[in-house]
Amino acid sequence: MPDPADGGEVSRPGPIEAMDIMVEPVDGTELERLVTVLLNLTGLVGLVIDRSALEGGTEVDVIGRVADRVHSSLAVVAEHHDDEDLRLVVQILLEGAVLTGEDLGRPWP
Repeated sequence: MPDPADGGEVSRPGPIEAMDIMVEPVDGTELERLVTVLLNLTGLVGLVIDRSALEGGTEVDVIGRVADRVHSSLAVVAEHHDDEDLRLVVQILLEGAVLTGEDLGRPWP
């Protein structure tokens, strides 16, 4: 791997080729595409919750299985990004969650 101290370029891993997916609205803003992705992800997480609940157990058991399944999927993506990338995503989503909660009159715990 090239060393930036020696003037070499450091290449960062790009998106997973299989994940080169077009997000609607194609001619929209990145914010509009972020909203689309969050809505789709929310639906998928809801499906994971429903399927995990069918397996039975307490609410804590269900949450644990959901967390494990989501973690497993995100681990594949995380392999292609550094901690700084992930930190930025966490910060953006956290700020959005806090503001959405405030809009609903439900402040962040």
